[in-house]
Amino acid sequence: MCFWNIYTPFEREVFAGYGWHIPALLEAMDLAEDFYFDTIEQVLMPVWHSSRVVLVGDAAYGPSFLTGQGTSLALAGAYVLASEIARSADYASGLAAYDQRLRPFVLANQATVEEGQAMVIPATAEQLQARNAALQAIVSDTETASSQQAAHDALDLRDYISML
Repeated sequence: MCFWNIYTPFEREVFAGYGWHIPALLEAMDLAEDFYFDTIEQVLMPVWHSSRVVLVGDAAYGPSFLTGQGTSLALAGAYVLASEIARSADYASGLAAYDQRLRPFVLANQATVEEGQAMVIPATAEQLQARNAALQAIVSDTETASSQQAAHDALDLRDYISML
């Protein structure tokens, strides 16, 4: 949902009373000729296939850019789908195996959206400090464990190699 130079009274209510530069920003929204407002969404699909129609990538499990996993999920999903269909006696059992194999990986990655949000769009001073510390650790080349990294590494694709 996008709005050009408009927003609902809801946005003003949400941000009212925040102090800092918020009143000036709300005023600037009213005056801007090219103001853009958008939402961040996440796809949560209970079913990825119906008969012979199958969804992969963002159409099936788009995790939002806050997870940093959209492309990885799409590639892993296509790989698992093709492999499960190839190793199954029929497409229906291949699709069921695709769902069974991939869904835990997808759900684990979708669950990292809040951690990703704190990293990309910190809402508190504590989140900002944590984000800056994590970025400094990356720059310093030190290992930092996170639930996000655990989710990113949660799918083992080695068993498909034997099919080649």
